Amino acid sequence: MTSRNGSTFASSKPSTVKPENVALPEGTIHSRPFSGEFIVFNMMVYAEVGEGKTPLLGSVVDVPEMMPALLIDGDAGTLSIREIDNLDTIHLLELAASKSCDAWTALEFVYNFLCRGEHAYKTVMLDGGTDIERFCEENILSNASGNRADRDTEMAELGDFRRIQERMKRMYTRFRDLRTIDRRRVNFIAAAHESKGKDPITLKPVVQPMFIGKGAVLMPSRFDIVARLVTKEEGGKPVKYLVPSLEGRSRGRDRSKTLGREMKDPNMSKIAEAIFSKQEVK
Repeated sequence: MTSRNGSTFASSKPSTVKPENVALPEGTIHSRPFSGEFIVFNMMVYAEVGEGKTPLLGSVVDVPEMMPALLIDGDAGTLSIREIDNLDTIHLLELAASKSCDAWTALEFVYNFLCRGEHAYKTVMLDGGTDIERFCEENILSNASGNRADRDTEMAELGDFRRIQERMKRMYTRFRDLRTIDRRRVNFIAAAHESKGKDPITLKPVVQPMFIGKGAVLMPSRFDIVARLVTKEEGGKPVKYLVPSLEGRSRGRDRSKTLGREMKDPNMSKIAEAIFSKQEVK
């Protein structure tokens, strides 16, 4: 169901499909609730453009407990994982073109499919949060064209920014709370670009996910793990680190208390193993 302003994320409700009424697709691995066969967590990863967010997401194919997985591509940045097999991918811009709609509406279409609970995905990944926020803004501005005769549909107003933030926050919450075919929450991993801002309390510079205004704080608040992906020089060679801790200059959080201050050469196997074993990575 869509709202009067055309947004699924403004009004849609979770599906009431009962698991006993849904036949498991052939090849689905049925795991016991709350067992070690099924790792469940949610995380937002942010970094500079080209830092390696998408390859990190793509490494989920090496974690059987998190497969099958679906990658929803919002920023047309999947060239870096073109050699990865067994990862279902939906390109929002291509889906929008095929359905003659905008990219935000295409994302709503994907969510409506997933929230019916008839899929076999254990992991859903949303790549390109910063671009998806732009899709949301474009959708809101296009729907605002008939509100006032003097309305500039190319320039967002204060009320538009509030709607963008609320819609984006609701979107992340709904994807985070998606259920598997046997009615358990999926793993949800999101990626976004990074930007520099100012801490509202200390007023010191801080690196944070790139969202409009308060969205830099509101969007990460939907996740248990928020981590920055960075590259450091060690011995003259670049080494990637995942930093899920707040160290004064970048936003981070790890409610699982398993990833430590930083993780060297991160991939989904290391992340899942740390969370599953509940042993902090040194």
